[in-house]
Amino acid sequence: MEPEPYPMSTNVLTTNIAGSGTMLFFRFQFALLVWALTLLAVWLGFCFLVSKDLLILGNREAKSPQVLCAVVKWGRERQLDLVWTKVAWLAFAYIFSVAGA
Repeated sequence: MEPEPYPMSTNVLTTNIAGSGTMLFFRFQFALLVWALTLLAVWLGFCFLVSKDLLILGNREAKSPQVLCAVVKWGRERQLDLVWTKVAWLAFAYIFSVAGA
């Protein structure tokens, strides 16, 4: 007599189906996803609340040397204006990572 397989709706975070190591593995994977999605959400929040230039900084195209010079100048100015945003996100990421561990 073979045992019945677990249904696909089984929560592998809380149900011991293949030992405690498997449960710990799935809990770690879940925590890793939550960590990454939280950091992404906070970064996108900064981008939409502070400046959408954070999304395009360093990605603007230039078709001539003169336009390239203007793009580089604009990018450097925006980078210096928005450096506090990157530092704030980095501080949040550090605190969130250490507190989550």
